[in-house]
Amino acid sequence: MRKVMNLNAAWKFSKQSELEGADPACSDQDWEIVSVPHTWNAVDGANGNEYDRRACWYRNTLNVPAAEQHNRVFIEFQGANSVADVYLDGRHIGQHRGGYSTFRFDLTEHIRFGGANLLAVKVDNSAVEDVYPLRADFTFFGGIYRDVKLVIVNPVHIDLMDHGASGVYVIQEEVSEALAKVKVRTRIVSTYAEDSKARLWVELLDGAGAVAGVSGAEVHLPAGDTVAVDLSIMIPKPLLWDAVPDAHMYTAKVSLQRYNDTVDEVVISFGLRYFRVDPAEGLYLNGRPSGCRVWRGIRTARIWAGQSPRSSMMKIWR
Repeated sequence: MRKVMNLNAAWKFSKQSELEGADPACSDQDWEIVSVPHTWNAVDGANGNEYDRRACWYRNTLNVPAAEQHNRVFIEFQGANSVADVYLDGRHIGQHRGGYSTFRFDLTEHIRFGGANLLAVKVDNSAVEDVYPLRADFTFFGGIYRDVKLVIVNPVHIDLMDHGASGVYVIQEEVSEALAKVKVRTRIVSTYAEDSKARLWVELLDGAGAVAGVSGAEVHLPAGDTVAVDLSIMIPKPLLWDAVPDAHMYTAKVSLQRYNDTVDEVVISFGLRYFRVDPAEGLYLNGRPSGCRVWRGIRTARIWAGQSPRSSMMKIWR
């Protein structure tokens, strides 16, 4: 079964970009102890003036029990601004370019199970021509500014390398007050060297936890491959997402079973609604006028919560 461990605590941090921070021989005895979310622009990034844009180093220690050596191990960063290079015991694992999305790397082939592993991350918020945005009227806060997690999964699992996504997509195909037809697409990975099988099971729950629909399928998994499986589910008289009056959300619980054991599970939330836009009368949500006229634009920016930036709607204008 999937295991998710929070890695926000006990990071070591250095602003000395010239250090060989990925090298295990590089001493971090004098580095600052921090927790993430973290930024080095907590002060200078808040005053509206010039702020520090550079590369900085983070370090942490990973310990994965020897009992997990037959599973897959991933590191997940939910946000690091703007270019992040990840190293494990001095080996470059990969680079992520862009500061506003989740990314993961597969550590399985590089980690030492049952021992200490040095995780080093070089994060750079300098201006880079191919990493957008280049200029804005807000601060590009540098650092690992969202959660970090270690994820351990079975060799048969829901895809973790799907561009930072969950590997599960709920697609509404038809929605009305009478009926909702949804398609649940699940990306399933097998890293076994031989073909195998798994049972995919999807359960949709309403906001009160009642079962709204189920579906399942036996899935053939080619060796070392990824397959996408679509399951259609009908929901009679769906509870619609209706913004402020009733922003009802459903939950999709997607699981994989092998030999009667659940080997992986992902849970995501989603809402069902339909809409249209009339140039004269504005937005219609679920067949009723919402009172909103057509917007010319929406502007988003990041604000502070304590000492870490958060995405937030700042202004909507007509």
